[in-house]
Amino acid sequence: MLETEEKTQILYRLARLPDGEKLCHGDFHPDNILMDSKLWVIDWMTGVRGNPAADVARSVIMFSIGSMPESASVFTKGFLGFARKRLTAQYVRRYLKLSGLTLADITPWILPVAAARLVEGLPVPEKELLVREIRRRLRA
Repeated sequence: MLETEEKTQILYRLARLPDGEKLCHGDFHPDNILMDSKLWVIDWMTGVRGNPAADVARSVIMFSIGSMPESASVFTKGFLGFARKRLTAQYVRRYLKLSGLTLADITPWILPVAAARLVEGLPVPEKELLVREIRRRLRA
């Protein structure tokens, strides 16, 4: 869904991002958290060694960019959009506080992570939202 020049720009930026040596989940979102008397993070099949800023960027993309069913009411779309923004903001704020990372560490990872999501089995409307976000960031 991206032009060759767009892919080239994304790969150029990705090559300049720092590697990392930390354990990263690779698919961290609310469905991968179980709660009883403790919190449990499950589904580590995509776990990798890398830069935690990239892992956070993936979560941010997953929390904030997603299509909603066409049958959803205007109220439902509005409510879910508001809830997504709140969840994303609270997650990032808490992560930054606990990790010592800054937004400046995470922001450059949004572009390549959003592009990587395009090869996943996502619905076309969600891919279209990702492409819009990618192009917006390439222009910035």
